[in-house]
Amino acid sequence: MRVECHNCKSIVEYEQDESGKWVGMIIGGAGGGWLGSSIGIALLGTAISGMLPLAIIGAIILSNVMDSSDEMECPKCKATIKLKS
Repeated sequence: MRVECHNCKSIVEYEQDESGKWVGMIIGGAGGGWLGSSIGIALLGTAISGMLPLAIIGAIILSNVMDSSDEMECPKCKATIKLKS
């Protein structure tokens, strides 16, 4: 995708970086699993360990927090270009 820099008016190619999202999933999953390992979830006479549900929730939340795909840096003038408003 090509975008125009608002500062220097040059056309630059946007390449999406997914590394922050993957790091967030791994750290969020590990943190949620660690927290959930000491929590039990009980409902309607059954109970399960909270490790897997909290690991999934932690991975989703932290991957969205660490996702930086809505902005990029112009390679010519180093200005930050917002892709989503």
